[in-house]
Amino acid sequence: MGYFLVLKKIKDKLNNIFILLLLLLVIILLSIDSSVYAGDIRLVKGYASAYAVTGKENGLEGGIKNPATGIKNMHRKVLVNLNQSYAMGIYHGLLGFGYKNNDTLFMSVLLPFTTIGNMDKNEVIDGIPTTTGQYASLNTNPQVSVATRIHDRILIGSSVIGLYDRISDAVGKGISVDTGVLLTGGMLNIGVSVQNIGYRKYWSTGKRDKKPVQVNTGVSIRPIRNLEFLSDMSIIKEKMIKNIALTYDLSSYINLTVGIRDVGMSNQFRAGSSMNINSLNMHYSYGHHVALGDSHKLGMTVGI
Repeated sequence: MGYFLVLKKIKDKLNNIFILLLLLLVIILLSIDSSVYAGDIRLVKGYASAYAVTGKENGLEGGIKNPATGIKNMHRKVLVNLNQSYAMGIYHGLLGFGYKNNDTLFMSVLLPFTTIGNMDKNEVIDGIPTTTGQYASLNTNPQVSVATRIHDRILIGSSVIGLYDRISDAVGKGISVDTGVLLTGGMLNIGVSVQNIGYRKYWSTGKRDKKPVQVNTGVSIRPIRNLEFLSDMSIIKEKMIKNIALTYDLSSYINLTVGIRDVGMSNQFRAGSSMNINSLNMHYSYGHHVALGDSHKLGMTVGI
C-alpha cells in the first residue's frame, strides 16, 4: 500500500511539472503582441488590483511591495508572469517560489526582470548623427523575502534585493532593503512598508544611482465574505500616489477585480480576473493609460 502511495505522489508531482511547462509555453505564446509598456510593474494579479496591495494578504506577488504580505497560498508554489510589449521588443515579468514553515515563517525568492532589445546605438560622426549598431538592455532585481508571525494578528517581513542593470557595455550593480508589517483582523487588515532602504547602484562608468525611501500604507476591508475593498498610498519625497480597488469572489474558483491606479492624477483604470483550480491559479489583467494606451497581462501560480 505504501509503495502505491509513493508512486501516486511521484505521478502527481510529474503532472504538476508538466502542467507548469505547458502553461509557461502557452503564456509566452499568448503574450506575444500584447500592448504592455516598459514602465508597467511586473505584477499581474496585483496589477489588476491597481497596486493597492500594501494591506492585503497576498500570494507571492505581495513581496514586491510589502514583504510581510506574501503569505497566502504561497507554500511550494511557482509564480510565472511573462509579457511582451507590442512591436517594441520589450519583455518583462516576474518569476518566484515560496515556502512556509508551520504557518509562522514564510520565505520567497522573486526574480522581476525587464529586457529591451534592438535599440539603436548612435554616434556623431563628422557632425552627423549616425546609427552604428544595436544593443540590448537588461534590468533585474532578484530578492529574497522572509516574513514571520510574531502574534496571531501581526506579521513582519524584510526583503534583501540585488540591483542589476546592463545597458550596452555599461553595468550597474547594487543592493537595497525593504521592510514591512501587516496587522490582520476579521474584517480589516492594515499594512505598512518602507522600500529602497540603502538603495545604491554603482555603474562601471563611475556613475552612482540613488533612490529616495518610499513609504507605503494600505488597508484591506471585507464587509462581507466575498467582497474586498483595497486602498493604499505611497509617499516618495513630496510625491503621493493613491490607489483603490475592489475584488468580488464569484465563487471559490473565480474572482473579478477593478481598480484605479494613481487616483486624481493619471487615473489608470485596471481590471482582471483570477481562476483557481486545485493547485493551479491563472491570472489575467487589463489596464488603460490615457497616454500609453491599453495593456494586457497573463500570469499563473502552480503548486509543485
